[in-house]
Amino acid sequence: MFYGAVLAGPDGAVAPWADTPLGGPGPNAAVGKGPGGWRIGAGDAVTVDLVGAADGYVADATRTFFRGEPRVPLAEALGVCEAILADLEGLIRPGVPAQDLYRRGLELATDAGFGDHWMGHGPARVRFVGHGIGLDINERPFLAEGFEAPLAAGNAIAVEPKLVFPGVGAVGVENSYLITAAGPERLT
Repeated sequence: MFYGAVLAGPDGAVAPWADTPLGGPGPNAAVGKGPGGWRIGAGDAVTVDLVGAADGYVADATRTFFRGEPRVPLAEALGVCEAILADLEGLIRPGVPAQDLYRRGLELATDAGFGDHWMGHGPARVRFVGHGIGLDINERPFLAEGFEAPLAAGNAIAVEPKLVFPGVGAVGVENSYLITAAGPERLT
């Protein structure tokens, strides 16, 4: 593991400077990404978004944990993220336009009442739900609005539905997949 963030409580909802749904405030203005020192309290979400590497290739995964009984609406929101990821697995097939995954995720988040929290908030909201991975953490295909190129067998991708609640925290789940002719092979 060499890259990523572990964010807790409201730190998880601080908009990043980079094009990513989670960023955190960082320890100070000079290092404005990552945790900011929030003391994890009862009901807080702890979101772990890490990148690992083996033999030169990367994998990307996110998991969310809670300290005690989750704050409202975090537990429900995490369940929505998990349901979205399960639904999107059905679209991970050769020939599907990459943007279809983003659009479907947004549709499901909106239907669940969380559209305003989908992949960030306010002007920091990102317009993707995943990205290609390989030798680098962000490669084509981008599972993003406007990226019409079709998925292809042999692509490796990370799919990461996340919901962000300013002042409360963020939740999400992410897995890496290899796209095969038969569908997705889960790598994480």
